[in-house]
Amino acid sequence: MQLIDEVDTDQEDGPLGKRRISSTMHMATMFAALGGLLFGFHTGGISSAMVAIKQKIQLDHFWQELLVSITVGVAALSSLVGGALADCFGRKFVIRCAGFIFLLGSILFIGATDKTSLLISRIIIGLATGLTCSSVPLYIAECSPAHSRGFLVSMNSVFITGGNFISNFLCAAFGSYSGNGWRHLYSNRTVLYAFAFACVPALLQVIFFHFLPESPLWYLDHGRVLDARDALKRLRPNLLDANKEYELIKARNDRDEQMFLEKGRPSIWTMLKSLHYIGIFMLGMSMFMFQQICGINAVLYYSATIIQMAGVETVGISLWLAAASSGLYFICTIVSLLLVERFRRRLLMLGSLLMVFISLIIIASGFHLIANSSPEITIHDETTQSTVCGGFLTCESCVNSQRCGFCYENRVDKNGSCLPTTDDTFQYSAVGKCSQEDNAFGPAIWAPEWCPSEYAWIPIVGLLAYLISFAPGLGMMPWVVNAELYPRWLRSIGVSLATTANFLFNLIVTLPFLSTVDLLGKSGTFYLFTFFTLCALVTFFLFLPETSGRHLLSPEEIQWRLYSFQQKPFNSSSHSSNSNFRYMKIRAHNRQFYNEDEESSE
Repeated sequence: MQLIDEVDTDQEDGPLGKRRISSTMHMATMFAALGGLLFGFHTGGISSAMVAIKQKIQLDHFWQELLVSITVGVAALSSLVGGALADCFGRKFVIRCAGFIFLLGSILFIGATDKTSLLISRIIIGLATGLTCSSVPLYIAECSPAHSRGFLVSMNSVFITGGNFISNFLCAAFGSYSGNGWRHLYSNRTVLYAFAFACVPALLQVIFFHFLPESPLWYLDHGRVLDARDALKRLRPNLLDANKEYELIKARNDRDEQMFLEKGRPSIWTMLKSLHYIGIFMLGMSMFMFQQICGINAVLYYSATIIQMAGVETVGISLWLAAASSGLYFICTIVSLLLVERFRRRLLMLGSLLMVFISLIIIASGFHLIANSSPEITIHDETTQSTVCGGFLTCESCVNSQRCGFCYENRVDKNGSCLPTTDDTFQYSAVGKCSQEDNAFGPAIWAPEWCPSEYAWIPIVGLLAYLISFAPGLGMMPWVVNAELYPRWLRSIGVSLATTANFLFNLIVTLPFLSTVDLLGKSGTFYLFTFFTLCALVTFFLFLPETSGRHLLSPEEIQWRLYSFQQKPFNSSSHSSNSNFRYMKIRAHNRQFYNEDEESSE
C-alpha cells in the first residue's frame, strides 16, 4: 500500500493527467484580486491627478509626496496586523472588511474639497490597502491547486497593474476634457466620475465574496476538518480531485500536529533562534525591498511627472503618455502570466533584473544628456535680479528650484528666462512674459519643472523598456514566491511581514522621491536605482531558491542554495517513518469518502 508521504507532488492536483481549474476557483481568484485592482487604482491615479491638481492648488514637493505616500505608510502599519487578523478571523473575513473600507475611502475621496480632506481619504484607503495585500495572496495561494498556483497568485499582480492603468486612463480622459485642468473639472464635479469608478469593484467584492469558500488550509488550522473538505469540493473541478487533495493535506496536517505534540508548537521565538527561518524571512522581505528600491513605484506614482521632467510640454500629453506607460505595464503583466508556469521562478527573476538594469541605464543616461544640453538663461528680467531666480544660468538649475521656472518662446536658445512662480499655482509665473497678465494671449511657454530638449525621447524609451522588463520578474515574483516560501505555521506572519517590508520600502522610496531628484538630479536618482538593481541581481543569483512545482504543505522540498538555510528544526519528514500506520489508517478512512461521493453523485 502506498503511503501518503510517497505521493508525487507533481501529480497531486491533476488526476488522470488533467490539470483543470474549477469555475469557483476562478471566481474566488477574481473577486479576491479586486482588492489588488483597488490598490493599483488609488496608488496609480494620484500621480496623474497630481499633475492636474497642482495647476490650480499650490502644492509644494512636500505636499505632493505626502498625498502620494500617506496611503503607503498607513498600509505598512495595517499590513502588520493583517496577517494576525487573517489567522484569527479567516482570510475571507479580512478581504471583505478591506473591501468595505475601500468603499468608504473612495466615497470620502469623491467628496474631498481641499488638501486636508484628500489626506484623510488617502489614510483610510491605506488602511484597506494593507489588509488587502496581506490577505489576498495568502487566500489565493491556499485555495489554488499546486499546478496553477503561480498563475492564480499572479492574477493579483495583473489586477494591481490593471487598476493603475484604469486610473491613469480616466485621469487623462477627464484631465484632457478641458484646457482649464483639474480645478475647473473639480468645481463642476466632472472629474469625480473618474474616482467614483473605485466604488464599483469595492461593492462587488463586499457582496459576492460572501458566497465564496474560505481557505481550506485555514479550516484545517482551526480543526474544522469537514469544512476544509467541503471547501475543497467547491474549489476543485471534480470530487476525485477534492478528495485526493483532502486526503493529502489531512495526512500532512495530522503529521504536523503529531510533531508539535512531540516537540512543542513553534512560535515566533522558534524563528528567531533558527538561522533557517531567519534566512527565509530575510529572503522574503528582501524581494519586496528590492522591488521598491529598484524604483518601480517611484516610476508608476510619478510617471506623469517624470515624463514632464523629460521635456514634454503640455499637461494633457503628459497624462496620456503616463496612461500609455501604465497600459504597457498592464499588458506586460498579462503576458507574464503565460510565463510564470512555463519557466522557473528563479529564471524569470534573474532575466528580468538584467533587463531592468539596462533600462535604468538608458533612463539615467537620457536625463544626463538633457541636463548637459540644457538651454542657457539668455534674458535676465530686471524684476528677478534680487531674487534667487536671478542667479541661475541654465534652465536645468532654474527648474531644480521649487520657487523658479523656465519661460521661453519658439527660439529657446535666444529668449529663455528664469522667473519666480506664484504663491498659489504653478500654471503661471509671478512676473514676466509667462505671468497670467502678460501670457493670456502670448506665445510664451511656461516650464516650471522641465526643460525643452531634443533628447526627451531617450528617458521615455527607457521608461517603457523598464516597465516591460520589470513585469515578469520583480513585478510578479515577490508575491508568488512569498506565498510559497514559508512553512504552514509561519505563512501568515511571513506574508504579513513581507508585505509590511513592501510598504515600508515603498514609503522610503516614494516619499522623498522628488526631494531626492532635487538633491541628486534626475540622472543621479536613476543611477542610484541602477546600483540597487545590480545589488538585487547579485543577491538573488546567490540566494534565491526554486519554489515552483510543490505543495504548500511541503516546504521541506525547497532546495536552498546555502547549506545554513537547510537547517530545519521542525522538519516533519523525520516523523514519517514513525507514523506510517496512522497514515495508512487515514488513507483507508478517506477512501470511504470517495465511495460516499461516488454513490451520492450517482
